[in-house]
Amino acid sequence: MKASSVLLRLILFVLLGFPNVVFTQQRSEIEIKNNIVKAVTNSEKFEYQIELGKYYLTTNFPKAKVILDQLKQNKSYNSSSFSFKRVLFELQYVYAIKDFVAFKQLIEQTQGKLSAGIPIKDKIEWLSFCGISKQLQLDYSGALAVHIEALKANQKLRNYVLSAELNRMISWDYTNLNKKDSALYYSNRSIVFARKTNSTSTILAECINTQALIYKYFNQIEIGIAKNMLAIEIIENTADYEKLSRYNREIGLSQLDIKNWDEAEAYFKKSLLYAEKLQDQSQIGLALIHLAAVELGKKRLAQAKVFAFQAESAIGKTQNIEAIGDVDNFIGILYSQLKDYKQASIRLNKALVNYESIGNRNKIATVYHYVGKVLMEQGKFIEAESFLNRSINMRKEMKQISAIHENYKVLSDLFLRKGNIQDAFEYLNFYIQYLDSNNLLQSARSIAEINETFKTQDQLRTINLQSDSIRNAREKQELTNSKLENTQLRNTYQLIIIIFILFIVVAGGLILKNYWNRNKLVQLQKESEMSQTLLRSQMNPHFIFNAMSVIQSYIYDNEPEKSSKFLVNFSRLMRLILENSSKEFISLNTEIEILQKYLTTQKLRFEDRFTFEIMVDPNLTETDTLIPPMITQPFIENSIEHGQLHTIENGFISIHFSRENEMLHVEIIDNGIGRKMASKNKKSSEHHSMAMKITEERIEILNKKYTSTGFIDITDFNKEKESGTVVNIKIPLKFRNQNS
Repeated sequence: MKASSVLLRLILFVLLGFPNVVFTQQRSEIEIKNNIVKAVTNSEKFEYQIELGKYYLTTNFPKAKVILDQLKQNKSYNSSSFSFKRVLFELQYVYAIKDFVAFKQLIEQTQGKLSAGIPIKDKIEWLSFCGISKQLQLDYSGALAVHIEALKANQKLRNYVLSAELNRMISWDYTNLNKKDSALYYSNRSIVFARKTNSTSTILAECINTQALIYKYFNQIEIGIAKNMLAIEIIENTADYEKLSRYNREIGLSQLDIKNWDEAEAYFKKSLLYAEKLQDQSQIGLALIHLAAVELGKKRLAQAKVFAFQAESAIGKTQNIEAIGDVDNFIGILYSQLKDYKQASIRLNKALVNYESIGNRNKIATVYHYVGKVLMEQGKFIEAESFLNRSINMRKEMKQISAIHENYKVLSDLFLRKGNIQDAFEYLNFYIQYLDSNNLLQSARSIAEINETFKTQDQLRTINLQSDSIRNAREKQELTNSKLENTQLRNTYQLIIIIFILFIVVAGGLILKNYWNRNKLVQLQKESEMSQTLLRSQMNPHFIFNAMSVIQSYIYDNEPEKSSKFLVNFSRLMRLILENSSKEFISLNTEIEILQKYLTTQKLRFEDRFTFEIMVDPNLTETDTLIPPMITQPFIENSIEHGQLHTIENGFISIHFSRENEMLHVEIIDNGIGRKMASKNKKSSEHHSMAMKITEERIEILNKKYTSTGFIDITDFNKEKESGTVVNIKIPLKFRNQNS
């Protein structure tokens, strides 16, 4: 299945239903101001002023600065109980305006002033800022250690907002450490906790947007853009201008990378609009410099120069060293295009000084690249080659292989100009090999489809909102009329209803008693039969024979390590199945272990030609949830064996366990060949029908026994192509030691 189809399905699936800058539930500005006026004590007034200041951090930076100054000047707030909270707000403010020098100084000043009387919530927030400070120093291992310490401290509070934010920060720490699996694991946890909060939607949007950045970091651009758009969707009706500006700019950068100039321009203009409302000079400057990059891409150098110097004016009002470097770097590139190599060199050197002062090696490598280009254009080939190689070596050290391809292209041009055809051809070949394998360049069409889908969804939402408004007005009028009629009829029917209910209760009681006794016997018989059927279905002889064949092939190929690994995993799987298949319920952890063993065995069997992931709501594992044994296994087997995942490019299977309205929800998703193609195989169709029938019967037994409304539903993953499968199973939520 193509990646574009997967992403379109992802967007449509996620946008259909969503029921929250940091550490606060936002009220409206008027509500907070009224609370300040009504406050009786200094403590109450202080808390509401802090809340108003945090509100302004999302809507108007100058007003946030006014609040901070008022808090500092108010002598009644000089006690230690107020000062530490004020420092936390000041840290949030200077970080928002990107004054990282002041941010680091504040961290250092408060480092030794933590007292035993500080509330644990405030200490956790301060630790999170300490972790951010280490991120700014590129000490990602140190940042991770601090954020994990804060997360452990939050276990006592069980504060979902803090849990979401800290898991989000940890996911970004792992990203910078190039640990994709851990980054995505903690990113998913942050989203789970964000959905549980009573806060505004901004915390959920931030967690999803961070996940977008993680996917982009690991070169999965399409998923990243889809997540970006989802984050915007969540907060588009809020006044959080900071996030709206930042998210739109990030999508614009992705569009810029694939040279989609018009889409990039549209997103940068939206970013600029929100940044101007916020009066955030850093984001205003960045939006302008990116608009200048669009104009440069369109070969409109004069307009690019106008935007660039407007950006320089805005960024010059800030203490954002990195952004100042970004402006100098771009203006240097622009002067290079204008053949003014002297000014280009001056600007690039300024950018280099700024990047070196903050230790941003990624951008230092970028400047080296452009300095090399400028020197090449001046005919200084030896110096140019030196700078280009320094850029390459630095990027290799940081494992940023995808960024090296532009170095190869310039080196190819350099050697061609020197007349060294062999080296020119070699570097050109490196560049072409990268183009052939680069996901970003192959994703342009898919990203365009995502853009169109998002626009269509936006139009539909607008139409639906208008329709809902009209319908609500009509329903309100009809409700008023019906209430008048019902009042007249109610007294007449009450006596009749009471008599009828009494009759039904007596008659029903007798009927239900007989029905219950009869059904209990039938239920016991069905459970006994199902236990045997379940064991036979899970001990699939073909799977066992295939597994034995794999072990045999490893032995013949003299691969004892592989055969031992496979055999240990397989024997543990068989033991788990035999021990647990006869039980009515097993722990969710045991079920997950069975699935992991089974999927690992299948993955070894098919030589890692597909991937899998198992995601679990943290609350389920903490409460010792119970589940009928191996209720998902038949469908996972269908996905692998009959969905032919091992034949699909980037084949995957995802299993997600979550809690929904006191029901256990199990979702199994794969991108295999789908039910339609699989049905052409008679044997596959019969196996699918048997799995469906067994599971339906098991759920029916559970529904009767525990009076629940469990069900199973199967749909196509990609409805347009009728490929892939989505299986949704809902069963009663049971816990160990819970009464039946």
